[in-house]
Amino acid sequence: MNDVSDALLSPIWWFSVVGAGILVNLLSAYVKPRIDSYFSSLSSWWMRRSALQTKERNDRVIRLAVDRYEQIIQSLAALRLLLWAALSLLCGIFVILFGQGLVEGVLGESLSEVAEIIRNAVAAACLFISFLTVRASVKLRRVIEEARLYGNGRNTKNIQQSEAWAPNQDPQADA
Repeated sequence: MNDVSDALLSPIWWFSVVGAGILVNLLSAYVKPRIDSYFSSLSSWWMRRSALQTKERNDRVIRLAVDRYEQIIQSLAALRLLLWAALSLLCGIFVILFGQGLVEGVLGESLSEVAEIIRNAVAAACLFISFLTVRASVKLRRVIEEARLYGNGRNTKNIQQSEAWAPNQDPQADA
């Protein structure tokens, strides 16, 4: 306890604390405006990107609502994505279950740690690809369902002229 009280009472400690405080204050005054401008530009970029994605999604919903054949083609595309997801999932499970023996057979017993790292990396990549394709399929199915609701709830001849419609609206409420 005496060591701590001696350190707190020493003038060197006080000068170092004051010096460090002044240094931190000067550094923050120099860095803060640059950090603020960076995050401001990042925020405006994100806002423009989100608005563009929303517009593209709304245009896609309108295009699908007008064209029934396009809905069928996009439904098949969503089904294809689910098939790829299932294949990636099976590949990842296969690598997890049987990969150790296969990789050790190729690399030998002496490199078993390397073989395990390779197996885990390949399995993780397969499972991650499966997740991403399921996510893309679900996103596409939501757009298709929204287009079907919109196409069934309104006169499809007037869809392209309707600027006020937002796809997240309930088309049944407008009718």
